[in-house]
Amino acid sequence: MGKILSKVEIEKSLNNYRNIGNMDNLYREHYVVSNNLTRDTHERYCDVVCASLLAHIKSLTDDVSFDIIDRHTTSKHYNMSDIHTGVIENLASGRVEEHIAMQMKGKDYDFIGKVLDYQTPLKSKRSDEAGKIDLLAITGSVLRIIELKIPNSKESLLRCVLEAYTYFRKIHKQHLTEDFKLTGGAIVIPAVLVADGGHQVKEYLRDNSLTVTLMHKLGVEIFTYVVDANNQVTKVSKPWLNKNNYI
Repeated sequence: MGKILSKVEIEKSLNNYRNIGNMDNLYREHYVVSNNLTRDTHERYCDVVCASLLAHIKSLTDDVSFDIIDRHTTSKHYNMSDIHTGVIENLASGRVEEHIAMQMKGKDYDFIGKVLDYQTPLKSKRSDEAGKIDLLAITGSVLRIIELKIPNSKESLLRCVLEAYTYFRKIHKQHLTEDFKLTGGAIVIPAVLVADGGHQVKEYLRDNSLTVTLMHKLGVEIFTYVVDANNQVTKVSKPWLNKNNYI
């Protein structure tokens, strides 16, 4: 278990990010991932972070807050659906998140639409610091960049939100839509997809959640899913439609 941080330490780190003017790696910080309480004021880490980010929202929304990675500069593309077969070769690998995503490819779901692909790469060159987009799904003219979390994930909802938003800001949206042949002004939106009944949903439904306020400011959507015994997603919904499950 890592060191329990104080409110002052968290705010100092956030100020450093603002001074640098780049938020690429904020979502990876321990105080973003963790659900701990500060050792001095006994506040939730997420509330301290969200209060600071909301007070300085332009640090996240300014054009220069994130470095865009364009795979086209190295003759790479975002559309990997031709080699992403959706077939799980090693069920024992323990990569549950990837297995769930793979089985969703090509299927239509309520709210998010058709899943076009999974594990969409962001990197253009090896030295780029970026992960992969778990899912891309389209409904109508809306293309969602989706961050997926496994059913037993203990990561904070804030981590999910900032990770989805970071990938949304770092990807070259025009080239992304072109690679998937989405013409006619497709709208790209960041979203998170978490397990129904999981920790993140409980945080979303918590009264006066600052994370939810930040989500709305950043335009990040949230959806829930249900899986069967084989990790097949059987249902996608909205958290508030199932609120009675958490009371």
